[in-house]
Order: sequence, then C-alpha cells, then structure tokens
Amino acid sequence: RENQRGVVFWMFLTILGGAGFLGCQAWEWSNLIGKEHMTVTRNPFGTHTISGTYLDDEHGDPYAQGVDKETFMVGDGYLIHAAGHGHDDGHSAEVADSHGETEFVQRRFVSEDGVAGQQEFGPKAFGALFFFITGFHGFHVFSGVVFLLIIMINAAGGIYAKRKNGYEMVEKIGLYWHFVDLVWVFVFLVFYLL
Repeated sequence: RENQRGVVFWMFLTILGGAGFLGCQAWEWSNLIGKEHMTVTRNPFGTHTISGTYLDDEHGDPYAQGVDKETFMVGDGYLIHAAGHGHDDGHSAEVADSHGETEFVQRRFVSEDGVAGQQEFGPKAFGALFFFITGFHGFHVFSGVVFLLIIMINAAGGIYAKRKNGYEMVEKIGLYWHFVDLVWVFVFLVFYLL
C-alpha cells in the first residue's frame, strides 16, 4: 500500500537530519577556521617530530618562551627530554647529548646531522585532506537535502501516487542518501576516531 502521508513525514525527518548535520559541519568549520586558525597550510594541532611529538605551544609558535609544557626531540635512536617551563626564569632550553654537543635550542627540532626534523605527512597535507574530504562530503549532503526537498514536495503534491511506478524516485533518493551516509562512516573513522 502506498502511504503518501508516511512518505512525506519520513522524508521531512530525513531533511531535518541532513540540515542538522550541515549545521554541525558549518559550526565545526567556523570553529576550526575562526578560533583554532586552521587552514589548508597550517594545522592547529602543532608541528610534529618524526616520533609524532608536538613541539609548538598552544598558539602554534615553535619559538615561544615561558610556556609551561614539556617538549621532546628525537635524537640518534633515543628520545631526549627537555622541560620548557624554565624559560621565564632565564634557564636555557638547550640539551646536550652524551658527547656534549647541543642538539635542541628553544623549541626547534634539529637532528644530530643538523637537519631540521619534519614529518612527511604533516600539517599542510592534513589540512588539505581534511577540508577537501569533509567539504566534498558536505557538498553531497547539501545536494541530497535539496533533492529530498524536491521529491518530498512532489510526493506531497501527489505526483508519485498518480504514476503507475509508485514511489520509485523516493527509492532512488533513498539509495543516494544511504550511499552518502556510508561514505561518512569511513570519513568519520579516518578524521575523528583515528
């Protein structure tokens, strides 16, 4: 039995859910860009050493002084630990290795051979992937909400009840919506849970 009121009701709830999701994504992006200052080229989560340890202070300044936190450096196969909270007292943040050579000055990561350490999959790549993939998904959710709205208006007007094929367009938009939802499961796993 074709239930026109039921179709319109459930499509309306689905549209509300999609609009809620888009609102959450808009809030997240505005928070990341406006408050966390995240861009495609700058990751608010800091700069990593090869070991994945963050060296920046909470505002993203790797040369900040007086920050009450600990910083780490990867040396020749071992981890050198230096406390960064002594800057205000005039203490040096330099650390000497077993040979007496200074390896770490303020919050700069310098390897034994004098090459600055960096993580290959770093902030620029993360920002580009995050904004591209979540934005691409958000575009498809927005498109789905528009399609759902059009089909809901058609269903409420009785167009699909007059056709002999029933509510085939409702089924098609349902398949599209489930595909977009399935993609979000993997996007959420990669960016928010891992």
